[in-house]
Amino acid sequence: MEQQIEEAAYNYSQCQHPISFEEQKMHAKGFLAGANWQKNQTKWIPVEESLPKKGDACLFKVRSNDDWYNGKVYGGTYTGYGEHFKYEFSIPGHGFVASHWCPIPKSLLGYNETE
Repeated sequence: MEQQIEEAAYNYSQCQHPISFEEQKMHAKGFLAGANWQKNQTKWIPVEESLPKKGDACLFKVRSNDDWYNGKVYGGTYTGYGEHFKYEFSIPGHGFVASHWCPIPKSLLGYNETE
């Protein structure tokens, strides 16, 4: 994937208005920095790959036949029960089947990562 990122950075730097070689290098360097930053961000985890611990706070994407809910993202807890409700997450008063989830950083939940 590194080669693809470097190629994309080069292509991006070439698409700018006529600029100097130094400006092209600056654009490519900025593109690579953004790509590397994105690579280190929290990724959505398919529920078929892994599930959080029961009761963990997380974000989740709803899987539903109802277009109103399908694909919506909520913050809630993992509540999976047995095999039938294995992919169930909940918000107060409502449960949803999810397709993906990701942890909420502890720093956003009001306590330090070291606690």
